[in-house]
Amino acid sequence: MTNNLRKFIINLGLKNKEKIKRTPFLGSIARNVYQKIIRSEDSVSLANSKNLIFLEDNIAVAKTIWGHKIYLDTKDVSIAPSIIQSGYWEMPITKLVMDITKEGMNVLEIGANIGYFSLIFASKIGNTGRLYAFEANPKVFKNLSASISINGFLDRVELSNKAVLDKPGSIKFHILKNIMVLEVFTVFQKNS
Repeated sequence: MTNNLRKFIINLGLKNKEKIKRTPFLGSIARNVYQKIIRSEDSVSLANSKNLIFLEDNIAVAKTIWGHKIYLDTKDVSIAPSIIQSGYWEMPITKLVMDITKEGMNVLEIGANIGYFSLIFASKIGNTGRLYAFEANPKVFKNLSASISINGFLDRVELSNKAVLDKPGSIKFHILKNIMVLEVFTVFQKNS
């Protein structure tokens, strides 16, 4: 097992099966990650492990199967393992996004997360299109911004670290630890 992979597993808290089984809320998610990524100490199948660079503060840069560099939080047990293992996330949705997005389009992406789909949108719209990407979570937004920048898409992507609502106001949300695809929105307050 490579040192990078071992570091990734330790960051996720997945050193062994018993620890995973004892994780109350994340048990099923963690077991799924374990089954997909870690088959055994000796045989690990990570398509992108050679394209994974660890940075500071549990951040790594991986490469998608389309060649985009993407910043990931190595503590994440939702999106990061899939991208690291296979180089993509949610292939049926990815195919749909790739099929419907055309050069020159203007795209509004609400809840851009770490930017996986943002990178695909930005590639497909070309330099004549425009992507407006919104992500409310400041930590996730930092990775989104870095991913857009490192891939040279700042000329066609407008990033906004804000939530999008159907009326003026503000919300409070709780970030679920280690699950980057979910934030729980709670209180809506109308601005006076």
